[in-house]
Amino acid sequence: MTFPPNFDFDFDPITQEQFDSLPKVHIQTTSGLASLNEILSGDPDAAYIEHVVSFTELAEAQKLLKQAPSMVGLVVYCENQNEATALLEGNTELVLGGIVNSPEAAAVLKGSFVPYVYLGDIGEQVVYGGSRIVDAVRLLENFRITDDGELSPGIEAGFILDRNLPVLCQPEEAIAAGIIENIADYPLPLLRDFGYNVGLDKWTYETVTALELDIHSYYDLLLSTIETSFLTKQLRRMLIGEVIEPAFAEFFAEDDEAATETEETSKTESEPSELKLSPEELAGIDPQLLEEWGIDPKDIGLT
Repeated sequence: MTFPPNFDFDFDPITQEQFDSLPKVHIQTTSGLASLNEILSGDPDAAYIEHVVSFTELAEAQKLLKQAPSMVGLVVYCENQNEATALLEGNTELVLGGIVNSPEAAAVLKGSFVPYVYLGDIGEQVVYGGSRIVDAVRLLENFRITDDGELSPGIEAGFILDRNLPVLCQPEEAIAAGIIENIADYPLPLLRDFGYNVGLDKWTYETVTALELDIHSYYDLLLSTIETSFLTKQLRRMLIGEVIEPAFAEFFAEDDEAATETEETSKTESEPSELKLSPEELAGIDPQLLEEWGIDPKDIGLT
């Protein structure tokens, strides 16, 4: 089979049955431990979950996740510099990063090489070194219309694009906040078209269908979502190689078979057919004329 898959074929949007069988990755899920329990029990195909807990919930979450059926990492929300410091000094089992909203707390985590999300406008997220960008709607608001009438990234959005910083898209959160009315209004496809390194925070069938993903674009977005996570490079590769690719193997095997059939058909059609002449036709051919044309008499059965 081919990885990455062959993208030369058009496929219909993913069906509910396909979606149920495919792996999902949930990044920066929230709503406390109750939400985490719900995700773990309700989505057996979750290949990886990166869940946000408060500093006070951390110890309980660590106990809960010891028996988790999926690979889970914790991102801890630190309300201030003191909590960020206490996080580093305490039990960091399963902790992959943090969420902060002040330059002081960001400096604490950054000084210890801990990845984090900075809650602020797009410019602040860049200036204070957020390891991934959140709020894609605000990112799009940083775009401008050129004199030619084309949409172009502004200064902050351009920096994020040029540096290939991960952008986590959160359409359900944007709907809950009243920023957009439905998932189809979310700018994830537009940002992908511009070349941003985007990921999707929560994978639901409603979201996948609203984004009009087929099996190929689902796979592609799933990989880029994994790249927005706080997992180490080694763990990201392991997750892709041992969980994601095997799950898509049967779909891409069909691609390989179709590609092989197309290639063989094309090759057959391009090969010149063997020239077959009747004995009467052969007898009427002038050997001297064939010599002038550069044709070997043996090629047409004339000896």
